[in-house]
Amino acid sequence: MAENEIEETTTTHHETIPPGLNREELEDLKPLIHEFHTYSISTAQCSSLLAQRINAPVDTVWSIIRRFDKPQMYKHFIKSCSFKEGSQMIVGSLRSVNVISGLPAETSTERLDILDDDRRVTGFSIIGGEHRLRNYRSVTTVNEFKGGGGKMWTEVLESYVVDVPEGNTEEDTRMFADTVVRLNLQKLATVTERLARAGDKHAQFSNDLESRSCGRLHIKWAGENPIFCLQYLQIPKSVLEPIFLNDLGYSPDVAGKEQHLEHNTHKPRPLLSCT
Repeated sequence: MAENEIEETTTTHHETIPPGLNREELEDLKPLIHEFHTYSISTAQCSSLLAQRINAPVDTVWSIIRRFDKPQMYKHFIKSCSFKEGSQMIVGSLRSVNVISGLPAETSTERLDILDDDRRVTGFSIIGGEHRLRNYRSVTTVNEFKGGGGKMWTEVLESYVVDVPEGNTEEDTRMFADTVVRLNLQKLATVTERLARAGDKHAQFSNDLESRSCGRLHIKWAGENPIFCLQYLQIPKSVLEPIFLNDLGYSPDVAGKEQHLEHNTHKPRPLLSCT
């Protein structure tokens, strides 16, 4: 072997059951792991595969993960993300991420490598910025499972390959990257499970009112303020606000400015009428 030739090996993530998967799920996902989560790596790189079980519909989970332009929706440690307004999320799109202080990074320039809505696969590479994750590539797949009694859940797999920085060991690098990915996946579970619960409430709410068949929907809030009422409904403001803005044409944040909002001292509950 030439002195400057780098020896490469192929990852074997399909052989080890990551936390969050059982053996049966791993067997089902092996073809997917072979296709999307297998890498050729050098002795100066490390790789890992992590899994997260989420009790939320697969479409809900995918709707968050696919947003390459808004990674802060579920990823920790992101101060802001810049994505050219009006740009389409297509392979080759770039985003600029600013990282919160306290981490060995400041900025990251990232490229979208894959976005397959049919198979629910996405991936990106870090191609620039001030950080230590050189040649970082990641792939995430979102997978639906069905159990007995109609039970359904989602398994998210995220893998990566990255250079081991000079002065660090492979074990240290993998531990750091694994921790960041694991925390992000845990937050993804929290966000999407909350969305699913809120979606169930909103679906029942809409069905009861048959709001889509009404010409106009007036919502009068009985309580100290609309945010208090949202809390009373146990539906996160972040979930309901886009629904209000898109479907009803106003924001629940603002009271008394051309909004259909009223205040009184009764027990907080929504009062609705259709015209």
